[in-house]
Amino acid sequence: IEHCPPITLIDACVFSIGASLTVTRKEENGGDVTYSALAELRADFKSGAMHPGDLKPFVTKAVDAFLQSVRDRCKSEETAKKAEADIKAYLKKAAAASKKKK
Repeated sequence: IEHCPPITLIDACVFSIGASLTVTRKEENGGDVTYSALAELRADFKSGAMHPGDLKPFVTKAVDAFLQSVRDRCKSEETAKKAEADIKAYLKKAAAASKKKK
């Protein structure tokens, strides 16, 4: 598999932080499977043992959980709070300047 965005996302959001991915599915579709390494997931995906339709919903959940941890940390960090306030102020100023040009 040369390029597979869902697998790339799982690698970045799950395996790179030392976590594992559990894909739950019906028994007739192979049952639940847990991956703790990228090579295992790639092998099953390549062989067809892991169908894209089974994987994609869990990719969405994993990416969302990863981003939520980033959001939570940003909300608790003073530097991030200041950066957010600075960005909002800049956007407000830019919007006002844009209205003046019209």
